[in-house]
Amino acid sequence: MIKLEENEAISVYKDKKNSLINVYLTGPIIEAHHYTRLFCLLYEKELPVNIYINSRGGNGDSAIQLCHSIFDSPCYITAIVCGAADSAASLIALSCDNLIVKAGTYLYFHNFHQKVDEQISGQELLRFVRNVDYSTRQIYLAFMCPFLDRDELDSLADDGEIYIHYDDPTLSDRIKRHLTHRHKSA
Repeated sequence: MIKLEENEAISVYKDKKNSLINVYLTGPIIEAHHYTRLFCLLYEKELPVNIYINSRGGNGDSAIQLCHSIFDSPCYITAIVCGAADSAASLIALSCDNLIVKAGTYLYFHNFHQKVDEQISGQELLRFVRNVDYSTRQIYLAFMCPFLDRDELDSLADDGEIYIHYDDPTLSDRIKRHLTHRHKSA
């Protein structure tokens, strides 16, 4: 394997025959500029890409940018959950063309919350909350549905939390349903 990039956010390797890219997301999801090389690679060639995920989540905006880049890429991308896929990391896993959840691992979903400046006025706060709620719902629908059903999405909207472990009896059906729905058009 040839190392293409390594920083505090990501490690990216390409095999010597240039026929496969392995990406390791094994820390927090941080600011998007740390993933620039990955963004470029996803459009460079139509190579298969494996993204190994063991992350407690992190920056939601960066995760959404990664999700869109993964979904729009001409590459066939497999997410391999080999530890935790919490929060933002679970979104990234669900944006891929294939999903493998290894034994002893899980995906964790929750409602996204952004920090609100305490100096914000009541009217501004109401507008902010409405926009965040609308944006959050759109993210849920775009990346989590139909892996999560409508009742689960509603639970998240009400500040619920969902853990789906590797041995969950519904996991296989969830993955099949989701991947059929997420299939990229040729």
